[in-house]
Formats: sequence, C-alpha cells, structure tokens
Amino acid sequence: MSIRKRRARASLGILAATAMSAMIAIAAAQPPKPSATKPAANKPSATTPAATKPAATATAKAETAKPEAKKPAAAKPEPTKPTTTTTATAPAATVTTVKGKPTALGNQVRAAAKNFRAVSPDAQFAAKAELQQAVGALDAYLSGLGSWGPQWKDYLYWDAMTAELAKPGEFDVAALRRVQRRYSGGFTGLEEPEFQAVGKALGKFADASEAAQSKTLAADYAAHVNTLADTIDAVGDGSPTAAQAAVIAENVGWLQRSSQAPELTAQLGERFSQPNLLVDVSETFVADALSRPIDQTEPVVDCILGTAISGTGRTIGNVNVDIVPNAEQVQLATHLQGINYSRTVGRNRSALIYSQGQTTLVGDSTLFVNEQGLAGGPIQTQAHVNNRITGYGSTKGGIIGNLVKKIAAKKAPQQKAQGERIAASHARTRLTRSMQKEIVAQVADANAQLEAKLRRPLQRFGQYPAHLHYSSTDDALMIRAVQSTAGRLAAPGAAPAVAAGAPISVRVHQSLITNSTQGMFAGRKFDQPRIQLLAESILGEVPDRLRPVEGQEPFSITFADVDPVGLAFADDTVTFTIRGKAFTSGERKFDGMHITGKYKLSSDGRGLKAVRDGDFDITPPGFQRGKDKLNTREIVLKRILQEKFGKALPPEIVRTGEPLEGEASKLGVMYVSSIKADGDWLVVGVKRDAATAAESQ
Repeated sequence: MSIRKRRARASLGILAATAMSAMIAIAAAQPPKPSATKPAANKPSATTPAATKPAATATAKAETAKPEAKKPAAAKPEPTKPTTTTTATAPAATVTTVKGKPTALGNQVRAAAKNFRAVSPDAQFAAKAELQQAVGALDAYLSGLGSWGPQWKDYLYWDAMTAELAKPGEFDVAALRRVQRRYSGGFTGLEEPEFQAVGKALGKFADASEAAQSKTLAADYAAHVNTLADTIDAVGDGSPTAAQAAVIAENVGWLQRSSQAPELTAQLGERFSQPNLLVDVSETFVADALSRPIDQTEPVVDCILGTAISGTGRTIGNVNVDIVPNAEQVQLATHLQGINYSRTVGRNRSALIYSQGQTTLVGDSTLFVNEQGLAGGPIQTQAHVNNRITGYGSTKGGIIGNLVKKIAAKKAPQQKAQGERIAASHARTRLTRSMQKEIVAQVADANAQLEAKLRRPLQRFGQYPAHLHYSSTDDALMIRAVQSTAGRLAAPGAAPAVAAGAPISVRVHQSLITNSTQGMFAGRKFDQPRIQLLAESILGEVPDRLRPVEGQEPFSITFADVDPVGLAFADDTVTFTIRGKAFTSGERKFDGMHITGKYKLSSDGRGLKAVRDGDFDITPPGFQRGKDKLNTREIVLKRILQEKFGKALPPEIVRTGEPLEGEASKLGVMYVSSIKADGDWLVVGVKRDAATAAESQ
C-alpha cells in the first residue's frame, strides 16, 4: 500500500477522533477543560482519535465524505503532557509460596542466579538510537498528514517523548511507559508500520533504561530467581494454580524486561505459557469448503498449423482440495480435473474444417497458510486432446469449392496427430494461466480479509498474538496462538482434548481473554459511541441491545488499570467480572464498581444456550458482604449498571445457527454442536447443517 493511501487512512482516524470527541462533549454539555500540566487520566476528549473501526470501513467513509482542509468541528486540541496516568502492569502476586520438593527445573532456575548480567549503558543507548530512528520515520510520516499531524502528536504525547530523548541520561521510565501506551489505543492509523515501530522501540528503551538505571538490579535478580525457583518446586510436575501462575508470570516478566536469562525465560515460557487459543478444522470440512464443481462455457480461439480455430467450449469437472502434512505451515493441495467439450471451425484460406473435440484437463497447485498470510505454490498442468473431424467446407463455390474440400479432406487427417499435440500444448498453457490468475486473486482477497478483519484491528490495540503457528496433518489443519505479554503468561498447561465429532473445534483458555482485555481496556475510558464503534469493529454491526435509547443519559466506564476483565471457566459456567474505576451518567460522576455475572452454558447438539444466574453482583472494590453497606451514590450507580448491563447481557442468550455468506453459503448453517467450560478452558464444537447447504444450492 502506498504511503499516500496510508496517510489518508491515518488522517481519517484522527478526523473521526476529533469529530467524536466533539459529539461527546456536546452530549455531556460540559466542554473539555484543557490543562497545561495534566490531561485527563484517560483519553483527553479533544485529543483522542476515537475510531476503533477497521481501516476498511474508515476508508469507505473517506471516499464518500472527504474531510475539508479547514479545522474540524471539534476544537483543535491543546498540547498535553502525561503526568500521573497509571501504567497498567500485571498484579503483584501475594500468594505465600509453600516450598515443595526440589525439582530439576527449580534447581535449574536456582543455578541461573550466578548468571546475572549487568545491563550496560551501551545497551540503553542502543535502544535509544533505535527509538530515535523510528521517531524520525514517524515524524516524516506525520508531516504528510497536514493539519492532522500536530493533532496526532498531541495524542501521542510527542513533546514528553522528545523531552526524554533530549536527555543525556537518567530517563523517566514511567513517562516513557505512559507514552508507549498511547501507541496501543485502538485507533485507526496506529496499525501503520511507522506507529508500530515507535511503540515497540519505546518499550525496548523503557526496559533498557529501567534495568540500566537500577541501583539494586543484582539483588532484585537474585530475589526474583529464588521466588521463581520455589514456586516451580511447589508446582512440581502438574499445572500451577492461578496464584502460582501469577507468581511465575510476574517473575518471568521481570527477567524479560531486564534482559536477564533469555534462554531460561524461553524454556519457562514453553513450560508455563502454552497456546491459549487452539483451532482445529477437519479435512472433510476443508474439502467441503474449498472444493467446487466446474461448469464453464467459453469461446475457443486458437491457431494451429496455420489454421485459425474458432468456436465454443464447455468445461465440466471438479476442483478438489486435500490437506498435506506440514509441521511448519498449513499446506493445501488443489487438484483440478475436467473435460472440455468443444465445437469448432478451422479456417485455412478458403478451406473450412468442422470438428468436435474432447480435451482432458488436469491441474495441480499448492497453497500455503502461515503467519504472513496465504501464498501460492507451483502449478503443474496436463492436457490431452482427442479431436474428431465432422466435415469439410469452403468459402468458395462450384468446382473450386469442391476441389478445396477434397484437398482439405486429404491433408487434415494427415496433420491430425500433430495438430492434437499442438492443441494440447496450447490447452496446457491456457489452463496454467487461468489457474495462476485465480490463485493470485484468491490469495490477494484472503490476505486483504486477514489484514482488515484480524491483523490490523489487533495491531491497533497492540494485541496481535506473540506467537501464531499454523500446521497441517493428514486429518486436519491447526492454528495455535499464544496471547501473552511481559508479566502475563498464556495457558499454564496443555489444552484439553478437541470437541469430539465436530469438524471445527475451538479451545480457548481464559488467559486469552484476560490478557487481551488488559491491553485493550486497562485504564481507558469507553463512552457509548466508543463502545458501539468497538462492537461494530468486532461483530461487524452494533447489536440493538448496545444502541442508545432516546432520552437516556450518556454513559461511560473507565476500566481498572489492572485486570479490567476477569474470567473463569468452570462447571460449564462462565463467570466474568468487569472492573471499573470510574463511571459517568449524564453529568454525574461515580467511583469504581465491580460487576460480576455468571452464565450457565449448554448445547442440545443444534445450538448454544447461555442462561444467566440471577442478577449481576455489583459492589465497590474491596466490598465485604455482611460487614459493608452501599452508600446512597453507590446504590444509584448499582441501579444504573443493572439496567445497562441487563440490556447488553440478557438473562438468556440462544444461538441456533448462523448462515454463511458469499461463496461459503454452500456450507449451509453453522451451529454449536457441543460446549464445555471447565478447568479454565472453554471447548466448543461446531458443525454445519448439510441439508440447508443442499437447499441453498
């Protein structure tokens, strides 16, 4: 994509941000109050680019409503500086470690205590140089955005960042981390490589500075290693408890940020941070989804041995797709087999030769799917022609015409074998070009969909999986994702078995959701327009239950800095807790509150049913039942939240099946055939209704 197009999309993101900020300010009837020293703890309403919709949607809007060069309706934001915004980190583990029998892995961790490495200033300044280079590239990119460039810089705390880069040393690590967090705000444009590079470089520079400037790094290293070793001994050969996993995550995260024991942390990651999203798709489903019949009628135009051939050909056959074992990526073998039935007329001067032909066509190609997307492999084709001459004619009449026909009738059979070989070669060439064209189009479309619906939206939040692996066996294609960050591990143990008898099996560990929501929501303010934009970017549309009700006061939630969403899968029940540290309803402001709900999950083999267990449990942080009581304001907020969340999350949710669209509609209706929630895992089986697929055809 050209830099001009990417700049246009980024400009649109900041335009949407400014416009939505103005709408929110007007609706709340209280204009933003800029401060020269301290912005709002969350998104400054006039500086936040509030557009979480996928770039494809934003681009479509740009085509229909080109922003004017003049200042938008929202007042241009004043420069702001980050000061006391809390940096979201993993919660400090408070579990008391009970020492277990020493284990081989625990002893290996203890032995690493002697491998402490001081972080030299050279490493710190190398990270600084990398950041400066990335900042220069982003500065050049933003300069091409016109009036939006300065507004992006305001949002990105540009002045605070450049002030740190101007220092000779003793960098403010907290300030660097606050700036870094702006690069994962979820707004259109942040997925562009210039933004991504600065965000990553900021993290490396902050980590290197924190380690290099620490006066107690060696002592801290020893303490973290010992705590880690004791916890691993307590775990033994089993899987860690939630509390033990938190201790391991916290200490491994510290080692990673401090550039200590890289080989050990990689080994511990393999042991305690395993894939938390596993998708398995059966070969049968892949074949049904990608295989298809061929029935095409096209004109025939060729030239063989000086004879111009024209007519019509109809190709009837099938394209079948099989899975090929490959441990490094998904490999699909595409096999085309068909017969082209043709009726043609050959013209050589005044002679006419009428023919009927059968051309057997065989084509084989390979498709690869990996973290980079879809790619096509080599194509091999074969063709065999069997032509039958049905008559001769001439454009001349009388004696000359008869003579021409006799000559043609004599020469044509003599050249038939040679002509069929040439025709087969031409058919092979046409088939190869046709397959190449189709594969190029399919690959481009698939990669565009991957970018628009998965990669870019996740990159805007900094939530693209740390590890994403594709592979295939004789029976299935498999996708494995590890969603983790420093201080937050993925699944602490192996996943349960796949959903039995289901062509599609999805296994999700609760850490996938809690790790993702930490990055997406922690410390951030979501008002109703932004909630709707987020829903539309994820679901493709805004559900009715999330749409505003006329006359209802505007509402917002500011999520907690740590663990904004808690989740647990157990006893076929999903229990969630949404932690907000501040709320608004109209002009009223409220303190923090936690909202907990439970849904019992079941499937009758033909769909999904989730039944809520009573009302939501809504209490302030640290509330103790039987001891504490809600005050008047808390009671008011509780009623508001019961109404809001009761509408968004109804007492019963039923899903009987979802029909697929486009070419995938041939698969019919997809429905949940089984669901199991236990041991921190959710296992879902998905089947298709073949009867509805047949009816749709």
